[in-house]
Order: sequence, then structure tokens, then C-alpha cells
Amino acid sequence: MWLEGLLRGMGVHTPAQDVLAVLRERSGLIVGPGVYSFAHKSIGEFLVAETILEGDRWDDAGRRMDRFRLFENRDNDRWNTVTFLWAGLAPVADVELFVNECIDAGSWDLAGGILYDQYERIPVDLRRALLLKLLSPIYTRDMESLHEDDSFWVPSGPARPDLEYVLPSAVYSDLVQGKTVAINFIFTTCTTICPPLGATFARVQRELGERAGRDVHLISVSVDPANDTPERLKAWGAKFKAAPGWTFVTGAKPEIDELLRALAASTARPEDHSPTVLVINDQKGLVTRTYGLARPSQIMKVIDDAIAGVVANAPAKP
Repeated sequence: MWLEGLLRGMGVHTPAQDVLAVLRERSGLIVGPGVYSFAHKSIGEFLVAETILEGDRWDDAGRRMDRFRLFENRDNDRWNTVTFLWAGLAPVADVELFVNECIDAGSWDLAGGILYDQYERIPVDLRRALLLKLLSPIYTRDMESLHEDDSFWVPSGPARPDLEYVLPSAVYSDLVQGKTVAINFIFTTCTTICPPLGATFARVQRELGERAGRDVHLISVSVDPANDTPERLKAWGAKFKAAPGWTFVTGAKPEIDELLRALAASTARPEDHSPTVLVINDQKGLVTRTYGLARPSQIMKVIDDAIAGVVANAPAKP
């Protein structure tokens, strides 16, 4: 096949079938600072990532092709595509070093992006350590009182299919049907990603202004319903000035587990959940996912695109 000849000519020893398999597996995500979109990658980008992984080549200018070269070009969209391909191939230890370098340099978008992209590969303890380091500069809490409103919701009722999801019928009819909603996943005793997720939703709520609860509904679903009572969720929401239009969901564990599975947000343990925001425009049948710790303006862009019925570049990692 032509690819085998090309690889031999370039001195690359990776089997052609392996190259094609990885390209098929990772052909969706193109990454630039603050921008995620779906498009096909070139074989060239994959081969550059492989070369950097081997770390035994130099370019025409005599510079070594290694992860330091990736770091040097971290603000370049084209190189960031290679960076994410490399991160999917590199040992976790190398990915950890690179993420730490990005955090130390203040490259929050790229550090968060790689961590989110490689979330399932990274061991839990390391995941927590990197998240804490990444989020500590932006971790804020707001202890002002919650507006007095019915800001929590306990689902009940049997499951029923709707659109691409099998949502508990009461969740769908009460919270989603005919609306545009942004959903994140939290639990009240979380000390890593959940407080920043709450703070981000609070800023999105402020950005929405009068549109909150009218054009867009914010929903926080507990991933720990056994412990997160409505009272605990209400107190948690108070830290972020949750106002009407921001609803907190808990209930019996079997029902919440069913809901989490339907939303592809189920995990074995609450602390293993990922910082995802799911945006649904039910009227237009549009569903998209984005990074829950992105800048509020980026999440707002995804929400506005969903309202318009557009699936644009899904944002980013802060």
C-alpha cells in the first residue's frame, strides 16, 4: 500500500495499519487555544507526533523534535493538534510532565485541555493532584445567600425514551422538554473540580442575566444522591448565589443512576466524574458537550450556538 512506502521513505518504523488505526480512533479532535472542533487530521500530523514521541530526530534547523518543541510551540494551533495526538500516545509520566510545564507557564487552556482529553488514562491520585494544581489559581468561593426559590428538584417516575436519550420521564418533562439547558455534574463534598464548576456556572448565570430561566436553564445533577439531600444542595448552591433558573437535581439513587447513565455521565465513584457540561436544545434536537471549566464566555458561546441550532466549535478547557 502507498502508505507503507511513504513510511519507509521517511524512516518511520510504525506499521501502516497501526498508523491508520490510531488515525481512525483519534480523527475527531482538532485543538487550538480555546477551540475544539471536529475535522480529520492529516497523516503528517500523526507522524510528527510519533517522531516527537521517539525524540530521536532533528529538524532542518538542528532543533530536536521532542516534547520541549511541543511546549515551545504551545500557542500555535497546528502544533496543538500534534500535541493532543502525542498526548494520546505518550506514557502517562510524559503527559504529567507536559501538563505541569503548561500549568507552571500559565498555559491554562492547553493544560486543562490535555488533562480533560486524557482523563480516563490518568490514575485517580495523579488526576486529583493535577486538577488541584490547575484549578488553585482560579478557585473561588462565594458564600452569599441563595435567592429564596424552589431551586432543587427530586425526580420520580418511570423511564421513557425521548430523542437520543432515555431520560426519566419526569426529568424530561419538567426540566428539558422544549427548553435549552446546560447541565453539569457535581457533589457537595467534592473538593477538587466541583467548586470551580459551581463558580463557572455562577458566572454563566450572571452573563445570562434576564435570559437565565427564560431562554436558558442551568441544571446541576448530583453524582452522589445517597448523601446530597435537597438541603445540602441548596446550601451548596448558596455559595455561588444560585438564582431562579439554576436547578439542582437529586433523588433516590437508582433514579439518579439511571439519569446519569442516560446522560453518559455515570461513574463508579462520585470523585471520578469528569468536568463536562452537556448543552441540549430540545426544540431543535441538538445536543453538544463541552468542558465545564472553560471560560464562562466560551461556555456562553456554546449555549448561544445551541439556541441558534448551530453546532459550532465546541469550547475549550480553561
